[in-house]
Amino acid sequence: MRTSLLALFVSGFAAAFLWDGNVRYPRKNAEAFAVAVGADGGADFPIDSRLTAERAADVGWALPTTAVRTTRTSGVGSAVRTTRTSDGRVGTAHQRTAHHRQVLPPGSPVADILTRLGEPALRQKDSVYFLGRAGYLEFRLRGDRLVNAQWVNGPYSETDLRWQCRIGYALAVAGIAALYHLARVLTMRVSVTDAGLRVSGKPLIPFDAITVLRTTDAEKRPDAVAVEYVINGRAGSVKLDSYVVRDLPGVVAALRERAGFPHPE
Repeated sequence: MRTSLLALFVSGFAAAFLWDGNVRYPRKNAEAFAVAVGADGGADFPIDSRLTAERAADVGWALPTTAVRTTRTSGVGSAVRTTRTSDGRVGTAHQRTAHHRQVLPPGSPVADILTRLGEPALRQKDSVYFLGRAGYLEFRLRGDRLVNAQWVNGPYSETDLRWQCRIGYALAVAGIAALYHLARVLTMRVSVTDAGLRVSGKPLIPFDAITVLRTTDAEKRPDAVAVEYVINGRAGSVKLDSYVVRDLPGVVAALRERAGFPHPE
């Protein structure tokens, strides 16, 4: 029962974290985007999962901007930060030194934006918007020509989404381990017969082959028992615990009686 509850509990939390990081948070960001631009149906806007603050900076690093509000740190000792330079250009330090020409300079036609990013999530008279999972990239226009650009974070940043997914994946691994243990509990069979100790997946262990019986018995209610044995000159051991063996005290008592152990060590 305890193992089943543990597996259910961990798996449920893993699903919740992964749902938040992959579905709910991006939807909330899309709804916030709809409110910010005065549109309806925020959750129905197409979301480009590849569009991040970093990619936005890579596309529009040389454009003047009115607002840049994003910082991303990843890995140990490494950071990628979107900033605004003294002349109003957006980008990372690496990108500003790597590029020797403007990627999308002011005055670029809208067609150049569409070539790089595809169809926008929303087009208005003087702006086009591209929606990512953690925010949106806005290009302001004059006619069909580019004026400036800005990246705006949603209520849930890329860091928020990333950590939700990391925790979810970690819990998923723990959930798989709990399910594996549950499978062991459901499939393991232990019995004491006239011939010896039978454990599913193990050869028969005759009583005279058992050399040591170790237990955590404190009040004659052991939590775990290690049975050590030697068969045909080869030593082996099998661990029995109360999570797997329902009547462990009864099994221990039968082994003590049949194998001749007055009391487990």
